[in-house]
Amino acid sequence: MHRFILIAFALLICLPAAQAAHHEEDEEKTPLGEEMSAMNKAWRQLKKDIADPAKNEGSLKLLDQMMQTTLNSTDMIPVLAEDLPEDDQAAFLHAYQEEMEELMKELAILETFLGAGDNTMAQKLIKQIDDQKKKGHKEFKPKDD
Repeated sequence: MHRFILIAFALLICLPAAQAAHHEEDEEKTPLGEEMSAMNKAWRQLKKDIADPAKNEGSLKLLDQMMQTTLNSTDMIPVLAEDLPEDDQAAFLHAYQEEMEELMKELAILETFLGAGDNTMAQKLIKQIDDQKKKGHKEFKPKDD
């Protein structure tokens, strides 16, 4: 009986983590989800390397990948748009595209800082972009269950 209770308890503890992982897998299976996953991977590495001027060449390559991914993602449709009433979809998509265009501008500025070797300003901009990313995810990404 104790073994059954322990197994049941272990399953209850693991269930939320399994559901969150399943949700992320579903999201990453969409073309936009795959692009965002690639961008996030490059972003995490860029944030680690941004303070080190010796890594600027690699950082610029990561930034180039992110810019390409941003371009690819701009015309894609977020999953949340499908859940909206048809009347609200156009405004939602317009807001999403504006957010992606703003990100592209900030990435271009970041590229300028890194190209000039100004890692201090690049670090400051990274923090601003990170805040924008969080805001954008709240507005355009499905909430985790």
